[in-house]
Amino acid sequence: MKLNLTPQTKRFLINHGVPTDASDDEFRDAAKVRILDGTLSMKRLSSLQGVKDMSTLSGPSAAKMFSGERIVVKAGGRSYDGTKSIGVHGKLGTPIMDQDGRPAQTSSELENAKAGVFFKVLAGRSGLQVSLTDHERALWQETLEQDLWCGQLDNQWQRGVDGMRVKTLLDDSTSGGSNVVPEWFDANLVSFPLLNGELFPLVDVRNIPRGSSVEGASVGNPTVTWGTAEGTSMTPFNTDSLIAGINSTIHPVTCAIEVGRDFLADSPADVGAQLTQNIGQRLLAELDRVVADGDGTSEPEGIFQHAGVSALTLSGAAPTVADYEELLFSVGKQYRKSPRCAFIANDVRYQRARSIKVASGDERRVFGMDHDRGSNASVEGYSILGRPFKIENNLANTHAAFGDLSRYRMYRRQGFSIEWHTQGATLAKANLALLVVRGRFGGKVVDPNAFAKWEDSSS
Repeated sequence: MKLNLTPQTKRFLINHGVPTDASDDEFRDAAKVRILDGTLSMKRLSSLQGVKDMSTLSGPSAAKMFSGERIVVKAGGRSYDGTKSIGVHGKLGTPIMDQDGRPAQTSSELENAKAGVFFKVLAGRSGLQVSLTDHERALWQETLEQDLWCGQLDNQWQRGVDGMRVKTLLDDSTSGGSNVVPEWFDANLVSFPLLNGELFPLVDVRNIPRGSSVEGASVGNPTVTWGTAEGTSMTPFNTDSLIAGINSTIHPVTCAIEVGRDFLADSPADVGAQLTQNIGQRLLAELDRVVADGDGTSEPEGIFQHAGVSALTLSGAAPTVADYEELLFSVGKQYRKSPRCAFIANDVRYQRARSIKVASGDERRVFGMDHDRGSNASVEGYSILGRPFKIENNLANTHAAFGDLSRYRMYRRQGFSIEWHTQGATLAKANLALLVVRGRFGGKVVDPNAFAKWEDSSS
């Protein structure tokens, strides 16, 4: 088998003096020359071919590679490292549990490569000029044959779907979209917010299999009366408010990314890793925002929007140490014992809190001089009063809250929808395609007693 002239291989050679109208044989001859003179290393060639570094493997020589003799190449995922590792939160420096109660994991090189091929397959079905190499086709076939999928199938939300059933559906579709994704891909999109977010990693995340809403309930405590004499009538306990609904609507959230069409010619691992990370970064920002201040109408209801959360009054005054203490102690001890308790405000409010002086003329700070880091200098230490201070910069300067974030529940429907859009003069002129990824989340405070807030401090 001769050298596979992938678009990225040709682009490399053109950048090193090969005419754009050269024949395939001329491209191959030029590649051989540049390998022999050291311009094109085997490691770089591996990247251009979308396979694992061939310089570390035993195999054919460069001369044999270009001789036209048939070469047997490792098929599919065997060219990639499938090892996953337990992820450590980027700011806390500790492992974070996922929605199944297991440590969140980083994506493997193999999963990135498979994700890249998945994006390319859907892009090709949407009309983009994307051609798969033999290696990429083998990787795609392996994904269908070996992996389980999840998402919307036959008007139902399912998981554990056989990949060959998915293949039949994709073969029948020409839309360039998919309502089902590999289960590992679905998990990896959420791992980034879990491992890098401020609020989302601390809330109670639950997977749900179906439905557009979730019906739940919270159970209150009955009252007890002492000192009632025998024969004295008692007021019956009214159970009407003992059980309160905590129903939540599932809302779609859409992430759109403009992607250069030439980018899709890169190696599948690069395409998969970059697009997965970009989508994860956007989800991170939105999930943190709605946990704090979602409107509850078109998106999950946030802590500041929940009517039952205790509200303190500052009437435009600048918060003092006493105000932060009152915010802290407005939440009961049973909640304050939780490791997921934290203050919530924007970075300006945190900066002003850390700027409170010991006294007039004494420039020392009440909350210490370790403004950005705690005792462990390797991780961020945003904190006051011995409690973490979580930053959500979409909040106004007037807002702050404290509470046990495990008492906020986020529902996530498994299975993202993916579509490519290529129509429109703007996209065509810029040589771009639009990748649209849609997820579905619901959420709200399940115990308002676990939080306290103010919304009227100085701005």
